[in-house]
Amino acid sequence: MKARHFEALSSILEKYTDADALLLDDLGTEKITEFVRETIFVLIDRFYRNEKLLIVTSNFNLGDLAERLGERTADRLVEMCQAVMFTGSSFRHQIAAERAANRHAVAVSPSMEKMPPARVQQPKRPAGGMPQLEDFR
Repeated sequence: MKARHFEALSSILEKYTDADALLLDDLGTEKITEFVRETIFVLIDRFYRNEKLLIVTSNFNLGDLAERLGERTADRLVEMCQAVMFTGSSFRHQIAAERAANRHAVAVSPSMEKMPPARVQQPKRPAGGMPQLEDFR
């Protein structure tokens, strides 16, 4: 059974690592197991070694990704990716606020109107130059 599972995984990894580019969306949100850590490492490592384009999005900073996925994976991401931190409010929050405003008269109780607006804490930007893993801890 394990041999079959390994062959299936190898086939899937080959499918993705044969691509010229790969987008990993929301990296770090998956349920983390040793199997998941190792699979993600192998995938990222193959792109790293073959110098292929890898685009990663995540709500985690590199320090948090290192804790979740391991130092080896985070080190490769630091070297091969240009970190871009988006600040500002979430467009999903803006859309939700607009929807709520459109149904405001029905959905909001008087006690909720007195509540202060939610605040989003913005991440700190690293000092100039390429960020290092230590900049995100």
